[in-house]
Amino acid sequence: MRYSIILAVLLMTGCGTTHHAVNFNSGYTPSDNPTITVGNTTNNTGETFDINIESMLNDALSKELSRSNLLAGSGDISELSIDTEILEYKKGDAFKRWLVPGYGSTVLNIKSKLLNSASEVVGTVEARRTVDAGGGYTIGEWETIFPKVAEDIVRELSKELTVKPNRVAEGL
Repeated sequence: MRYSIILAVLLMTGCGTTHHAVNFNSGYTPSDNPTITVGNTTNNTGETFDINIESMLNDALSKELSRSNLLAGSGDISELSIDTEILEYKKGDAFKRWLVPGYGSTVLNIKSKLLNSASEVVGTVEARRTVDAGGGYTIGEWETIFPKVAEDIVRELSKELTVKPNRVAEGL
């Protein structure tokens, strides 16, 4: 009975890990309404894919930044640019994940540099997300992992950019 409940849950949901962090250099203070442009994205996995992973991540980042009102408009001067390296990507396989959790994992691991208008690095972003278990519900995770990682990144960026130094000092 217990085994069948666990199996049913795995068939309907995907389990995996997430990690994301944004770190700004000490001394960097963002403006009140910072905007970000999506810069270069490179595939540093050492592999080639039948899909354009760089474009998929760029598009996902642009959409999420726009949704959060952080994307610089066309022709606007942005405060920050985000250049990203895709360090690891695995499409994975939902059927394999269903057979044996951890087998057929979908993985996206990135590292980004946050550059100011003078092209100086003012911070970094790291994000990793995996889908390690699940069944039919996880079909297509090879594609949806890009918007999920973009959402993780922008959520953390938004938090960091809205915390003002005087609020931190006051304990607010």
